[in-house]
Amino acid sequence: MCALLALTYDGRARGGIRVTTVVVMVFVLVSSFNQALGATAPSEFVDAALRIVLGLPVVVLLFLPATTAWFDRAK
Repeated sequence: MCALLALTYDGRARGGIRVTTVVVMVFVLVSSFNQALGATAPSEFVDAALRIVLGLPVVVLLFLPATTAWFDRAK
């Protein structure tokens, strides 16, 4: 889902797309934490851990001042 949102980042993207991406990523992270805590097999834990490790920087980077300025730029 986030990859599809990223396709709109070229020139049309505004703050709403950024907020939507953050919300989707937060849902992914919460479900990944739940899956990691309830993992019964090592492969389930590794899958959830990878989604956490790769998703958390996305959320953090979307809140940087340079990122918000890029989404708030003039058309």
